[in-house]
Amino acid sequence: MNLTAWRKSQGKSLAETAAAIGIVGANPARSLQRYESGERVMPAVQQAAVETFTNGAVTFNDMFAARLAWETTNLAEAQS
Repeated sequence: MNLTAWRKSQGKSLAETAAAIGIVGANPARSLQRYESGERVMPAVQQAAVETFTNGAVTFNDMFAARLAWETTNLAEAQS
Protein backbone atom coordinates (compact mmCIF):
# COMPACT_ATOMS: atom_id res chain seq x y z
CA MET A 1 0.00 0.00 0.00
CA ASN A 2 1.34 3.45 -0.71
CA LEU A 3 1.78 5.93 2.09
CA THR A 4 -0.73 8.44 0.74
CA ALA A 5 -3.49 5.82 0.57
CA TRP A 6 -2.66 4.55 4.05
CA ARG A 7 -2.50 8.04 5.54
CA LYS A 8 -5.85 9.03 4.05
CA SER A 9 -7.49 5.75 5.10
CA GLN A 10 -6.42 6.49 8.67
CA GLY A 11 -7.56 10.12 8.57
CA LYS A 12 -4.03 11.38 9.24
CA SER A 13 -2.81 14.75 7.98
CA LEU A 14 0.49 15.35 6.23
CA ALA A 15 1.72 17.34 9.24
CA GLU A 16 0.69 14.67 11.75
CA THR A 17 2.33 11.89 9.76
CA ALA A 18 5.48 13.92 9.14
CA ALA A 19 5.87 14.55 12.87
CA ALA A 20 5.26 10.89 13.71
CA ILE A 21 8.05 9.69 11.42
CA GLY A 22 10.52 12.39 12.39
CA ILE A 23 10.53 14.73 9.41
CA VAL A 24 11.76 18.16 10.49
CA GLY A 25 12.58 21.40 8.75
CA ALA A 26 10.83 24.47 7.42
CA ASN A 27 7.81 22.57 6.05
CA PRO A 28 7.68 18.91 7.11
CA ALA A 29 4.26 18.39 5.54
CA ARG A 30 5.54 19.49 2.12
CA SER A 31 8.60 17.26 2.51
CA LEU A 32 6.33 14.30 3.27
CA GLN A 33 4.19 15.14 0.24
CA ARG A 34 7.31 15.00 -1.95
CA TYR A 35 8.31 11.66 -0.42
CA GLU A 36 4.82 10.24 -0.92
CA SER A 37 4.79 11.21 -4.59
CA GLY A 38 8.29 9.85 -5.16
CA GLU A 39 9.58 13.28 -6.16
CA ARG A 40 12.19 12.98 -3.41
CA VAL A 41 13.86 9.91 -1.92
CA MET A 42 12.97 9.39 1.72
CA PRO A 43 15.97 8.67 3.98
CA ALA A 44 16.16 5.04 5.11
CA VAL A 45 15.72 5.92 8.79
CA GLN A 46 12.40 7.59 7.98
CA GLN A 47 11.37 4.71 5.73
CA ALA A 48 11.88 2.43 8.73
CA ALA A 49 9.78 4.82 10.82
CA VAL A 50 7.02 4.67 8.20
CA GLU A 51 6.96 0.88 8.37
CA THR A 52 6.75 1.02 12.17
CA PHE A 53 4.16 3.84 12.23
CA THR A 54 1.91 2.01 9.75
CA ASN A 55 2.36 -1.35 11.50
CA GLY A 56 3.86 -2.78 8.32
CA ALA A 57 1.06 -1.61 6.02
CA VAL A 58 3.56 0.57 4.11
CA THR A 59 6.95 -1.05 3.47
CA PHE A 60 10.34 -0.12 2.04
CA ASN A 61 9.19 -1.74 -1.21
CA ASP A 62 6.13 0.51 -1.31
CA MET A 63 8.30 3.60 -0.90
CA PHE A 64 10.66 2.32 -3.61
CA ALA A 65 7.70 1.74 -5.93
CA ALA A 66 6.58 5.35 -5.46
CA ARG A 67 10.04 6.62 -6.39
CA LEU A 68 10.33 4.26 -9.35
CA ALA A 69 6.97 5.39 -10.70
CA TRP A 70 7.97 9.04 -10.34
CA GLU A 71 11.31 8.50 -12.08
CA THR A 72 9.75 6.46 -14.87
CA THR A 73 7.26 9.21 -15.61
CA ASN A 74 9.31 12.33 -15.00
CA LEU A 75 12.78 11.34 -16.12
CA ALA A 76 11.45 9.74 -19.29
CA GLU A 77 9.69 13.02 -20.15
CA ALA A 78 12.86 15.01 -19.48
CA GLN A 79 14.87 12.79 -21.83
CA SER A 80 12.35 13.06 -24.68
